[in-house]
Amino acid sequence: MLPPTRRDVVLHFSRPEVGQLLLQRLRAALGDSGRFFVGALEQVPPDAVVVADDRALSLARCQELADTGHVPVVLAAFPSDADEAAYRRAGAHRYLGMMVDIAPLVAVLGALI
Repeated sequence: MLPPTRRDVVLHFSRPEVGQLLLQRLRAALGDSGRFFVGALEQVPPDAVVVADDRALSLARCQELADTGHVPVVLAAFPSDADEAAYRRAGAHRYLGMMVDIAPLVAVLGALI
């Protein structure tokens, strides 16, 4: 039996179909170990992990989420060291390249939820 979920995971992407696809893949990979939602940032439950692409999550919004106890995880289509540093300063827990292989994201979320 899996331990109870500690955090909800909200997926927020500039292209909603990407969020829906990732939702299916995360549920397949992590099963019942997490509660996953595709949603707007205004609807994020307290203490949730927020997985968002860098087009949908500005640095200011990342900072706001981190300051209010959320855990931002940023996926970047074109990752760069400079952008990673900026997002980390803004409170991102992780900054990952967006890839077909979601194993790095599954590892991060598995440790958080």
